[in-house]
Order: sequence, then structure tokens, then C-alpha cells
Amino acid sequence: ETIAATDVIARHGTAEQKERLLPSIAEGRLKIVPAVTEAEAGYDPGDIRVTAVPSGNGWKVSGRKVLVPHAATADLILLAIRFGEDGSLGLALIERDRAGISLREHST
Repeated sequence: ETIAATDVIARHGTAEQKERLLPSIAEGRLKIVPAVTEAEAGYDPGDIRVTAVPSGNGWKVSGRKVLVPHAATADLILLAIRFGEDGSLGLALIERDRAGISLREHST
């Protein structure tokens, strides 16, 4: 999981993100997991419904992801999301322990 996120950060991250995150990833001190799958959408990025709208100095994220392997031990979550009023598909890095993030075990 961290490998895919590393590529995204290396190609599209800000200079600050690259400087802060890439060395820690390379040293194995930082774990990032992707969160794409949604109960209603499955793994199809075209059907993603989690949204983010501008709020204060950041974004307010609404929605739910499912089946995020190793989320409980991750430092960051690379979240596939729809941004703004136009619903542009993109990615956001969110700290796993950020207020409002909750993790639950998947039951079958």
C-alpha cells in the first residue's frame, strides 16, 4: 500500500509533502494505506461518493470507505475523493488519528 502512495506523493505532492514524507517512508517509519472502496461504489473510481468541500482553511470530508486493509496501523490514509462543487476526482492525504476519522472492523 505504501508503495502506491509513495509514487503519488513523489509525482504530485507539494514540495513540503515530499520533503516531510518521502524520507520517513523510505526509512520505513511512515505507513500509508489507500482508501478507495465504498459500499455503494465498490472499487470503481467513477462511482466514488465521498466528498470534500471547502471549509475554513481546509476541507470538510463527508462519506465512508470500506475494506481499507491495515488502516488501524497506518499513519496516513490516501483517500480517493470528489472535491468541490464540480465533483472532480482526486486524492487527499489524511492523518489516521485526525478528529472525525473512525475505524471499525469489517464483519462478514
